[in-house]
Amino acid sequence: MRICQRLSQKNQLLDYINILIEPGTLEFGIGHHGEPGMRVAPLSTANEMARDMTTQIVEDLPYENGDEVAVLVSGLGATPVMEQYIFYNAVQRELDVRGISVYRAFVGNYFTSLDMNGVTLTLMKLDDKRKRYLDWEVETVGMKVVKK
Repeated sequence: MRICQRLSQKNQLLDYINILIEPGTLEFGIGHHGEPGMRVAPLSTANEMARDMTTQIVEDLPYENGDEVAVLVSGLGATPVMEQYIFYNAVQRELDVRGISVYRAFVGNYFTSLDMNGVTLTLMKLDDKRKRYLDWEVETVGMKVVKK
């Protein structure tokens, strides 16, 4: 009985999920399953998106000049990998301006959502221990990492 009540309560939340993004707009900070983001804005270039997303993340931790990071750019399912790399290059330029160096970058469809358009950006501040972990060779269906 309690499980059914919880499911019922969860289903009520579906009224708040935003799964429609109007043509010509983007939703900045959208949840992976369509939860509303931070703001709706007109479509912008990869450079503008990279500046906005990088600024939001870098100022939040904060990251500082001299930091070393791993970058993960993931398409949401319908964004071509070429466009993901265009976006990544813009992110790297933004990080370079801030004196933040990229140790490893991962670009591809790692975290998708039923052919949704868009990208996610994740930055991880690194220390020597995390770099060793990132350098482990891995070969799975979803990811392959070779020794640096």
